[in-house]
Amino acid sequence: MDGWAWTKNYLVLTVLHDVRHQVRTINPSTGVWEAQDLELSVEDLATVTLGPVDSRESDVVWVYATSFITPLTVGLLDLADPRATTEMLKQGPSRFDSTGLAVTQHWATSADGTRIPYFQIGSADLDLDGSNPTVMHGYGGFEIPLTPAYDAITGLAWLSRGGVYVVANIRGGGEFGPAWHQSALREKRVRAYDDFAAVARDLVSRG
Repeated sequence: MDGWAWTKNYLVLTVLHDVRHQVRTINPSTGVWEAQDLELSVEDLATVTLGPVDSRESDVVWVYATSFITPLTVGLLDLADPRATTEMLKQGPSRFDSTGLAVTQHWATSADGTRIPYFQIGSADLDLDGSNPTVMHGYGGFEIPLTPAYDAITGLAWLSRGGVYVVANIRGGGEFGPAWHQSALREKRVRAYDDFAAVARDLVSRG
């Protein structure tokens, strides 16, 4: 669970599934608390947040979306209209040229066999020949998940110059709930470093 909000008739849930944001709605007035997946028409591998425009009067929500290569975008969506699509209203300024860049997700295997996801941002036609300078980032602490976010400094100083940027979702964070965080506490803290090293080894093996 990453977030929740109420509108007039709906409970809106934002969840992380394999570090990918999914939005689900529940309409309690139907008498069945069953979550329905919500299509938002935003790019893949984006961080999504929803908030009510007026929780007492309507089912219209603000839709906020951002990714590693796309600035924050704000839109509107009416949950009460099954045919409605997200109306994008405004986007933050682009601070670097993201043309030709791609965001992909990969998985490494840590020392104890646990699969560790990571994001890779770089050229879409990257030559996997071991010659690509790469900066890795990770933060496994306080149950905080590292999800896609626009970073103008990294984009301008590194990505636009041909570098590859990697975000490792190591244990200790909140990508998979409390258990993911608790599995790297105290005497088990070494797992966070094992995970980071596993991602590095996977990058080398992939070239």
